[in-house]
Amino acid sequence: MVQKLRRPSKKNQLLEAAIHVAAQGGIEALTIESLAAAAGVTKGGVQYHFRSKDVLYEELLDYALRLFDLALEEKAPRGSKPGTWLHAYVDLSLGSTTDYDKAVATLLAGIPVNDERAGPYRRFAARWKERANADGRDAATNTIVRLAADSVWMERAYLSASSTEIAKLKQRLHQLIDEAQQ
Repeated sequence: MVQKLRRPSKKNQLLEAAIHVAAQGGIEALTIESLAAAAGVTKGGVQYHFRSKDVLYEELLDYALRLFDLALEEKAPRGSKPGTWLHAYVDLSLGSTTDYDKAVATLLAGIPVNDERAGPYRRFAARWKERANADGRDAATNTIVRLAADSVWMERAYLSASSTEIAKLKQRLHQLIDEAQQ
């Protein structure tokens, strides 16, 4: 499924290049011009797919979050045994840091909360909250695990938390999931 989203189209190639530009230089570095240079296309070639920097940001955020969401669905399809989705969320959120993580973190940090460009995050976060709460554990544990995973993900993207710290947190979150009762 994830591979289908990443099929080789010019727009997807531009989004992949944008992921790397944002991950390396932050939101300030991601411009129409820098994306054109990174992708080896003209500025007009970028503007054909993204009429403005705001549209680029929103579509980039949506693209990266859809990849994460598809990976979640592959790891924990609907109808899986209770706790499977939360375990998958923890594993994927606290896995190795990728350019996707860094790009999403930098975009979220640079877009004000009420800004329409944050729409993709709000949509996916609501979906993940719903999936966590339907995962067969008590609602409080579901929320604690999801928010903890989100916080560790953000810290890891910015502060490069040690792999030992991450492993301990990941283990504890998995333990919380397994101990929780409906």
